[in-house]
Formats: sequence, C-alpha cells, structure tokens
Amino acid sequence: ATWPVAPVPIIVSAASLVLSIAVAVLALRWRSLSLAAKRAGVITSMVAAGISLRQISVQAYPDTYRRSVSPYLTVSIVQGKRHFEQYCTACHGSGGLGDGPLANSLPEPPANLSEPHTALHTAGDMFWWLTEGIPEGGMPGFARMIDEQARWDLINFLRAFSQGFEARLIGSSIEPAQPWLGAPNFYFEAVDGEPRELKDFRGNSNVLLVFPGSSDIGLMTQRTRALADARNLLQSVRTEVLVVRSEPDVDLQADLIYVQTGADEIREAYDLLSRTVFDRGDGRSLGMSRQHMEFLIDRFGYIRARWIADDQSEGWRSIERLRQEAVRLNEEPRIRPPPEDHVH
Repeated sequence: ATWPVAPVPIIVSAASLVLSIAVAVLALRWRSLSLAAKRAGVITSMVAAGISLRQISVQAYPDTYRRSVSPYLTVSIVQGKRHFEQYCTACHGSGGLGDGPLANSLPEPPANLSEPHTALHTAGDMFWWLTEGIPEGGMPGFARMIDEQARWDLINFLRAFSQGFEARLIGSSIEPAQPWLGAPNFYFEAVDGEPRELKDFRGNSNVLLVFPGSSDIGLMTQRTRALADARNLLQSVRTEVLVVRSEPDVDLQADLIYVQTGADEIREAYDLLSRTVFDRGDGRSLGMSRQHMEFLIDRFGYIRARWIADDQSEGWRSIERLRQEAVRLNEEPRIRPPPEDHVH
C-alpha cells in the first residue's frame, strides 16, 4: 500500500542495506567483536529493521480485509457516484479534489481522491472510514445515512474515479505486457433475448467497446457503419464489437451487437476512465462528458488501449490500425489472472 509512494522505496532500500551489512558483520565476526561492537551491531540492526517496517506498514481496522458484497459493475459505480455527489462534495469538492466549500473548516484537509493513494487502500479500509468516519480529520461516519450496499457502491465509484486518473497514459496503442486496468462489468440483453454480460467474452475474444458520439449524427453513423463492414475482419482476429447506445441504428442492428439496456449508466461509468494526458478534467465535475469513446479490452478482461476522439482525431479511424492492435493483443499470453469481480 505504501511502496508506490515516494520516497518509501528509497528509505526501505537504504535501511535494508544497512540491516544486511549489520547482520552479515555480526554473523561473520561475532566471536572477534567486542561487547560494545556487538551491542552497536544489534542496535543498528533493530533500528534499520524498525525503519523499514514503519515505512511499509499502515494502520489496520476491523474491516480492513472485509470483502465487498457489491460486484464491480457499471451500475454500482454510477450509484456510488450519485451518493458521492449527495454526501461528499461539500468537503471533497464537486470534482473530488479535496477543495469543497467546507474543506477549510476541517481539522485536516480532505483527501484529494484523484491521487494514487485512493487505490492503495483496501476496500475494507474505505468501508470502515465510510461507516465510522475519520474523527481526527473531521469526516463523519455515514452508517446512519446510507445503508451497507450504498457504502460499497461508493467504494466502487472511488476506485473507478481514482483509476481514471492513473489511466491517463493509456492511448490508442497498447503497452505490451502491461495489463492492469480492469474493465467494469455490465449486463445486457442479446438479440435472442438471453441475458449476457461483458465478462462472457473473457477467454474467447477481445472486445471493442464503442460509445458513439452524439454531437455529429453523420459522423456517428459513418463510424458504426465502418465497424459493421469490418466485423468479419475483426472477428478473424478474435475481436468482437459492442456498441453502447440506447437507440441503435436500425439498418445496422443485425450487423453489430448493440448494448441498449443501461446504456447511459454504462457510458457514465466508462466516462470516468476517459481522462488523458492532454485533458484530466476541469476539476469542477467528477466525469468528463466525452463524445466518441472506444475501449479495447483484451480477452482477459483488461482495458489495454483507448481512442478518445476529443483528444485524438485519428485514433482507430483506420480499421487496419485497430486490427493490428488486436493482433498484438492476441500474441500475448495470460500475464495475470482476470480482474476480480469485487474490489479488494
């Protein structure tokens, strides 16, 4: 939990080096050392070990290792966002940056939830804080205001929100062997009426998740038509196209898989993961309100590349470039297990 935060790695490495040297000297020269030297060596070892352990230790709570009861679903993320807007923005700010109107009145500044530390805590830690509060920081507990399910939904939102800032470096080209951003799952109804979920594609094919822009209907139709024409080509490289839109193009409905049920919620959840190096948001809202977005998800359930049309005009406009990225994904073995259904 603390290792990615500077200067923890440097301090731990230095203290570990001192510890190793002290232990080695004591072990090799114990008989020849004077009593004072032995005491100095033992004390040095204990201090070095203490420094290392202190740097890599964090406070635990009764709920630290409690598992979430709410799956990491887009509907849960959006519900959590609603709860955050209602109960948390007064202190944490409308954009989650710790700059709410009540921030200056608190004993300690509210956490900036866009920083990496949010994702470094266990879900159980966050559940404890939401339930019991953080008295020293002036944060109240919310057990009497929102039920347990709502608190887990809030945690799903906080994880997605924080990861959206971590994911700014993800572009339209995959980073080889670097899967880490799990794709939030969602349910939808197939053409035959059978219930399906995004997770059904794991192990079989990559998924291109498409959120068509709404400001330019002509451009939107042109893109979906191009994807429909290329469906067989993309399927030949184990990539399926899912278009998230509540109202599908009637003439293309048979050629593409449209996700209609809950389309607005799915879009709102993935919008949290659309920040880029060039645009991290204005700090006054939690989402980005993007137009056209496309996410390339590998066959193990990880988002590996994105085309955010607001920031990159070309992106995957060329189907051939998209095909090449899919081929690169297919060449990779499973590097890590599929994302967990619940945050931990």
